[in-house]
Amino acid sequence: MELSAENQAELVSAREQAILLQGLMGARPGAVLGAVNTSAPMTAAPSDAAASSVPSTEGTPTPMDTQAREGKRGNDWDSGKGADKYRRSAQVKGGGYGSGWGNKRQNEWWKKAKNDFDEENKREKEVEEIRNLCVSLSRLVLRHDDQQAIDRTEKGFILFCQTNGMLSVIPDMVRCIEAWTKMKEDNPTGLTLPRRAATLKQLLDLWFIRLEVVAETEESLSQAKNMLILNQAGQVPYLQYNRQTEQLEIKPDREPMELKTVLETIKELQDLVLLPNTTLRFHAARKLTSQPKGDIVPMMLEIGVRTREADRAWELLARLCHSGACRAVAMSLRQERVGRSALAKQVQQMVEGLSEPYS
Repeated sequence: MELSAENQAELVSAREQAILLQGLMGARPGAVLGAVNTSAPMTAAPSDAAASSVPSTEGTPTPMDTQAREGKRGNDWDSGKGADKYRRSAQVKGGGYGSGWGNKRQNEWWKKAKNDFDEENKREKEVEEIRNLCVSLSRLVLRHDDQQAIDRTEKGFILFCQTNGMLSVIPDMVRCIEAWTKMKEDNPTGLTLPRRAATLKQLLDLWFIRLEVVAETEESLSQAKNMLILNQAGQVPYLQYNRQTEQLEIKPDREPMELKTVLETIKELQDLVLLPNTTLRFHAARKLTSQPKGDIVPMMLEIGVRTREADRAWELLARLCHSGACRAVAMSLRQERVGRSALAKQVQQMVEGLSEPYS
């Protein structure tokens, strides 16, 4: 094969380097490295040479005969003995690893226990979510009640009417409600007066009649003074409750009104409460019956604030609050105060039982 000039130059250089390497190793060119010198004379006898060529067995351990043992081990493995006897036993009894009847029942038990645990966690989570929802809704209701309490102070009054005694107005209001209901059933379109206005008008009419006859006789005047409807000067005082004596007493720091002024105030209210947008609400805290339960029935009164007539009615009612004239109809009158209602307080107690106190 012809080589190129470049390849020939490389080959020459390689040969020169090989020759140089052989010279450094002390071998003649052409000699085989590591070959035995065949020209050396034989000095040993043939018998000795033959003997020396056979390896000596003296002092060398004899190899163990393991054929019998290997055969026994093979028989043990085939018969299910030895290191694999337990695995073979499991295979023979269950037909496979972990497939016996005991393992199957155990797996089913663990599976059922896991499902029960997951369902219980799910129920607990749902109960917790419902509890949090109830707490949030209750807090929202309490906030609304607080705001409504603020609004009620601007336009609300509360009347505490006694249910027992000859001066109680509860029986008269019950009869008024029954008559209004019957008239509404007989002529639904003809009766336009709201029941709240009709009931309040009945109360004011009865109040005016009883105060009008107070000063007619000496006996009625004496009874009015004993009941604190009038003071010793014949004026209508303002009253306050003494917690120590647990009795009503005349309030000295507020100037009393004349009986004539009180009658004029009630007379004006009789017309104002019949006007639209004046009496927005007037009802009892519980349903009124001919035989009400308890000694006191709270009545809720709410006056409008959008008309001049409603504003005038609110002003007149505010003047009658805590007045001794209220005792003529066995009641006490005051303005609404900022505070939660009885139902809101009950909700608050339930919320505090479910979570941290809420104020």
